[in-house]
Amino acid sequence: MAELPEEIPDLSRIKPSNGTESVDLGSIDNESSQPQLLIPIVGYEVMEERARFTVFKLRIENMSTGDMWFVYRRYTDFFRLYSKLRGLYPGVKLPLPRKRWFGDNFDPTFLDERVVGLQNFIDSLLSQEELLKAQCTRDFFCLDDPPSYNDSVEETRAMLDAMEDTIFQLKHQLKEKESDIDRLKEEITVESRHKEHLFSLIQEAIQDCPQCSKEFARITIMDNPELRKRESSSERRTIDSDNMELANLDQ
Repeated sequence: MAELPEEIPDLSRIKPSNGTESVDLGSIDNESSQPQLLIPIVGYEVMEERARFTVFKLRIENMSTGDMWFVYRRYTDFFRLYSKLRGLYPGVKLPLPRKRWFGDNFDPTFLDERVVGLQNFIDSLLSQEELLKAQCTRDFFCLDDPPSYNDSVEETRAMLDAMEDTIFQLKHQLKEKESDIDRLKEEITVESRHKEHLFSLIQEAIQDCPQCSKEFARITIMDNPELRKRESSSERRTIDSDNMELANLDQ
């Protein structure tokens, strides 16, 4: 059984494609009949694993036998295939879309354009029979050992089970974080009330001591950034006013 990539996307998201290029594919030993292939890109999925990436879903149809299977490839897989074919056939011309270095690589408009570009790459490859005989091409499309329907279903089911388990764990972690946030908010509220109560007690205790009241007011201002900003502005205005009075006296 051919090995599918580990990152198999959700099969529920399907985007239609107009790619319908077909080709008569000769077998490597030229002894078997030449099957006609259709390979459209029928969907893509943005995966959220250790890193964010996009997986493209390719439907391989052998029109001669009626067999059909799916393979899932990233842009980097297409680029590796392109590089191998260029190494084997230096003069080959394949329209692989360039890697995007700037901008949002997960924007739906960009991904739709990327699908069109990759479909053109596949169609061009299908039109060059010599390239289809290359082992790297046959491996890319799983032509020699296509995955069976049951294999795909079982692997997809395993992937979905793993995703459900991950979602459950993430929900549990989120609930714990929300509980921590609520607890911290409550602690902050209690501390704020306690602080206000202490300030009230101190003000009552020093109300008959002007010097103590002045010092306490200074400490309060230093402890509050907003009050400190206002006090600094007030001091600047006072200094400017004093300088103006001195200037008038000198005149």
